[in-house]
Amino acid sequence: LTSASLEDLKKLSKDLKRLANSTEKELQYRKSTDLVDYIPNCFNLTEKDLVLGECESMNFGKCDSKASSKWLSSTEEPYIFTDSNPVHKAVDIKKFPAICRAMASFNKRFNTNNDSCLVLKYTMSTTTTRLHADDELNLDQSQSICNLTIGSSRVIKFLT
Repeated sequence: LTSASLEDLKKLSKDLKRLANSTEKELQYRKSTDLVDYIPNCFNLTEKDLVLGECESMNFGKCDSKASSKWLSSTEEPYIFTDSNPVHKAVDIKKFPAICRAMASFNKRFNTNNDSCLVLKYTMSTTTTRLHADDELNLDQSQSICNLTIGSSRVIKFLT
């Protein structure tokens, strides 16, 4: 190793330590702050039936043990879960006009700018979703996350 490359490694090591410290502080903040709002009946009943019809047209497949999901987005960027790495390829959200209208209504009501939505389907009351943090690198942490959940009734517990 040359002295120049050794200096580069030392600088990189310092940068990585600074990043690790920053990440740890952010994780502690997230654990101490309740950032979740549950908003039932977010849109009108007529729109609800149209949205549910579009969701049912997505061909989720049948899995009783875990929730099925579809990533709808205005971009082609996939949604990749950090903790388990399944890649959800984006489906063009414009193919679902009722969901687009619901998203526009949501954006207006809550002063957000969401252009994507994760649709989750629970086929039974025992169907689950793994404990997760919604901390993927491609998510804008300054924006809310929009999940559209359909299917069986259930109790959802948010942990902070």
